[in-house]
Amino acid sequence: MSSKIINIGVNQGVLWVGGEAYPLHNIARVQNVELVPRRGRAVGSFVKQVLLWAVLGAGGIAGLRFADLPSSDVETYTEYVAVAVGALVLVSTIGLLVALARRTYHALVIETSGTPHTAVISPDETVINGLVHQIMRAIGNPRDPRTNFTTTVVHHHHGNNYFGGQHATVNGSDNVGIRN
Repeated sequence: MSSKIINIGVNQGVLWVGGEAYPLHNIARVQNVELVPRRGRAVGSFVKQVLLWAVLGAGGIAGLRFADLPSSDVETYTEYVAVAVGALVLVSTIGLLVALARRTYHALVIETSGTPHTAVISPDETVINGLVHQIMRAIGNPRDPRTNFTTTVVHHHHGNNYFGGQHATVNGSDNVGIRN
């Protein structure tokens, strides 16, 4: 996961998010979408991996038992298979622990006449909620210079992980808020 500092602000009726500009009159909705790690999916994936390693290890050991090899070689190769399976389970366990340690993030989602756009992702819900309120105040009073603001936010970019991707979907029926 990478992060970068971006400037967000409203000036002269335009919302600026980094280098992107959104005229306030084109914004239909701004909201905070919670991005919860898919811990259940991570556990399920871990269980599948461990079962696969166990089946492959058992198959390898069974194949060695029926191989036409001296018994000392069979024992040596059996130990190699056991060590390999143990190493693979260890790697899977580390992957599981990393996935379980992920924190919940919050996305500032801007909806215009087009597809909703995830503008900022932050672990701090207060920051995102504050931005939503400031932007909505500016939309409600576009000519009031007191609604202009500028702030700096650390944006956390998420790629392929247990958060469900980079985009939050905020429209459609039976929608849960996150698009894979």
